[in-house]
Amino acid sequence: MNQNLMNRKINRVGTNTLTVSLPRSWVKKHKLKQGQELSVTEYGKKIVFSVEPAKQESTYSLQIPEGEFLLRYLERPYIAGYDEIKFTFKNYEILVELQEAIQRLIGVDIVQQDSKSCTAKVFVTEEMKEIKKTMISVFCTVKMMFDTLFDSLKKKNFENLKKLKSLDDSISRLTSLSLRLINKGNVIGEIRSSVYYASLSRELEHIGDQFSFISQACEFQKGDEINQELFNFLDFVKKRFELLYDFYIKPKWDKVHFLKSARNIYKTKIHGLFKKLNYNEAIILQRLLGMLSDISYLKASTGLSLEALFAGKSPLRQPTIKENINAPRIKYQGK
Repeated sequence: MNQNLMNRKINRVGTNTLTVSLPRSWVKKHKLKQGQELSVTEYGKKIVFSVEPAKQESTYSLQIPEGEFLLRYLERPYIAGYDEIKFTFKNYEILVELQEAIQRLIGVDIVQQDSKSCTAKVFVTEEMKEIKKTMISVFCTVKMMFDTLFDSLKKKNFENLKKLKSLDDSISRLTSLSLRLINKGNVIGEIRSSVYYASLSRELEHIGDQFSFISQACEFQKGDEINQELFNFLDFVKKRFELLYDFYIKPKWDKVHFLKSARNIYKTKIHGLFKKLNYNEAIILQRLLGMLSDISYLKASTGLSLEALFAGKSPLRQPTIKENINAPRIKYQGK
């Protein structure tokens, strides 16, 4: 989609009405006439005018089969962008499970119910529709998980690891919301932007999922000292993610180069570490390696640069020799 940046002055008509003129080329291209209606959609600080009619609310109906209620019965139509979801069932106990499942999705409420049916509706505010804010929330939550894990192991406070479960649930809720926003067309720009956000959501959710396995391994490890080299590697991965978070907020080339070099740094350092670890520590290391791999590929997984996405510019230029040499490094100290 071609984007031509232009400025328009705000004019006052009457006492309380403000107007701006439409670009002449756009009016001519779509053969617009006086009195014709346009679809107007708000996206935070942006307003999109469209010659297409506004999307109407959509309804999804499902008859739940005998047996246990599954979250995907509710989650899939939610992510697909349906505004109203109607369920019919034979077992009243399913309604109780449905009410619990609704708590795992943002903006969903039951508006009508009886012994054999239930209607859930999605109420998403304008602020919730801003995909960038949603993704920042996911980043912040994953960052909190790293901090919680690091502090818990450092202080040997294993009870504190229970916080990871609620944080993981928050990531799942935010990820489902972001995928819904994408399917509802709340991402402005080329189709690549939507693909990028979808990939970013899934990758961050995958990183968050690793914490449950690490937490479980730490529980079994309780009472035994965590290998110091393993703890240092956790700190290394944590700092990598913090760099990725900083890059997402404010893209810079030196951070891109730094992220790309991550996988090469640990290859030789970590190879012999597995032999020094017990079973539970090996599980922790395996999950940390998975996280680091996700972090390394997160930026380039869709071939779309964050700088281009945020600033509306062309992809990041290649670095100069001086920039390459001066790019920051975080050294992994095994001991």
